Amino acid sequence: MFKINRYSSLDESMWDKFVPNSNNGTIFHLRSFLNYHPKNRFTDHSLIITKKDKLFSVFPAAEKVINGRLSLISHPGTTVGSFVVPENLSIAESMDLVKSLIGYAKKNSLYSIRITLPPNLYQRSYLITWTFPFLNMVFNT
Repeated sequence: MFKINRYSSLDESMWDKFVPNSNNGTIFHLRSFLNYHPKNRFTDHSLIITKKDKLFSVFPAAEKVINGRLSLISHPGTTVGSFVVPENLSIAESMDLVKSLIGYAKKNSLYSIRITLPPNLYQRSYLITWTFPFLNMVFNT
């Protein structure tokens, strides 16, 4: 259902237009904020998620070696991480989004995924759809 691609600088404008119109996007999710950090500080591995060729979500992330294995983590240059999603996210979409992320990680030899979920107060509309997929798919919360 979802197609995940690695972010490139060509996506910056699209990314920064999407974030303020999402359910949970903050200044900390904007590329204009994330790009503040020196390029050699992190190995950026942010993701663009599309559904039917339309931008559906963005995921600010980076690569980090943990216990000798390459992992995908919420972007360390921000205190608020996780997916930036639309206000009308359904439970089915949240499940598919997490499944797609797991598939992407496996395909790209990323051993683990660490996500920093943002506090609920950053959501325009409180979504409980996030808790279930992470617990159901054996993420530690």
